[in-house]
Amino acid sequence: DDDTRTGKDTFNLLFKTMNECLTIWNELKDTSRIIHTYIKKGEYYAEYKYFDSALQSMQIAQSYFSKFDYKAIDYYNFLFGKIYYQKGKANNNSVSDFNEAIKYFNECLPYAKKTKNRKLEAWCYDWLSVCYKNLGDYKLSYEYLEKHSYLYGSIVAEDNFKELSKI
Repeated sequence: DDDTRTGKDTFNLLFKTMNECLTIWNELKDTSRIIHTYIKKGEYYAEYKYFDSALQSMQIAQSYFSKFDYKAIDYYNFLFGKIYYQKGKANNNSVSDFNEAIKYFNECLPYAKKTKNRKLEAWCYDWLSVCYKNLGDYKLSYEYLEKHSYLYGSIVAEDNFKELSKI
């Protein structure tokens, strides 16, 4: 019971602080921080399994994109995909939620490739694999798992090579 109370206290304090920050950011018209705060709210709502609130926060963040040259659209789509996946798991493996997750992971991939964010690209492949597995499409799940494994393996090998070069 104490852990539950502590968790709720933490949750309430966290969101009170973020809302206070949003008030300040709005007064300053600091669009970048507004976007970042709403995305963080979305992440925290999802962590506490308030998926509708998480999606709403992410949509509010998205509404500010046109007012600001938002460079992290790939990460935004990735987070949206994760939230839909988590919502799908919480909703007894909801097919529609998994399909939404797949849509966002697929939207993330071109941005990740364009910006050469190989780790994000690998994460997308990994999450796509998990989504397709939950939908029972084991062939696509395996294909994305192979892409993830190959790409992630090359990232690790490259990182190891860089470390060895320093010796």
